[in-house]
Amino acid sequence: MRIDLLNNLLILGIGLVSVGLRNSTDPAKLGIVLTYALSVTQIMGQTISLLAQVEQNMNTYVLASHYVDAPDVAQSVERVIVYTELEQEPPHQQLADPTDGKWPTAGAIEFDRVCLRYRSHLPLSLKSVSFSVKPGERIGIVGRTGAGKSSILSVLFRTNVQESGAIRIDGVDIGTLGLATLRNALSIIPQDTFLFEGSLRSNIDPAGQRTDYELYDALRQAGLVNDADPKDRGQAKFDLEREVRDDSFSAGEKQLLALCRALVRTESKILVLDEATSSVGKFLSLQY
Repeated sequence: MRIDLLNNLLILGIGLVSVGLRNSTDPAKLGIVLTYALSVTQIMGQTISLLAQVEQNMNTYVLASHYVDAPDVAQSVERVIVYTELEQEPPHQQLADPTDGKWPTAGAIEFDRVCLRYRSHLPLSLKSVSFSVKPGERIGIVGRTGAGKSSILSVLFRTNVQESGAIRIDGVDIGTLGLATLRNALSIIPQDTFLFEGSLRSNIDPAGQRTDYELYDALRQAGLVNDADPKDRGQAKFDLEREVRDDSFSAGEKQLLALCRALVRTESKILVLDEATSSVGKFLSLQY
């Protein structure tokens, strides 16, 4: 609409000028100018369509592969540009990290005036949050939607860096630790469980440190298999070598598999549950 309005104003201006110069300028030249001005509307409309198409291709564009047998690769130019401008994540290992593998020894957590802001122009999601959890305690954080429950978990796992304050586990400031050292010491059962393509074994025990007996024992404790042979016909769904796809398990089964993943990590002193039973109840009601 704006392009059409500008074009109509342009044609109006050319028409008024042509009327004013009718005695001093060749009318044929004025007619040619007016004719080309009338075609500007169509040209500008096509230009806007091409610009919109280019912008759409920048969002979702298929790059043809140079190899005959290789499939085309779907890429987003804008997404690639954004990824290249992301802030570098802290290192996975630090020189000051505990090397004996015994940290944390007790699992005491202390939040000291922690503030978190997701964007510089947004208000604080966490404002001077301070509390402490003693070793062996079971603490529940209750609040309405948007109160900051998941934000506490994000700063604990350092997926978001707090604006101020400190978090200490067994007296060690987690901001001085490498990300791998910190996250290997924590276990979580998330609200939205994700399973990765591969075998069921790799999803339950990504590090490959547990035996089949330990993995099946975790499946049994979660109620996914019974004491009978887990490879029998009725329980083949949870065979450790089964390939996992998006539609392999229901939402409740995925959350129970996340519980198995946490049960396997026996060395972890801290277990975080982010509404871990939100889908399990549905699964149990359907099962029984």
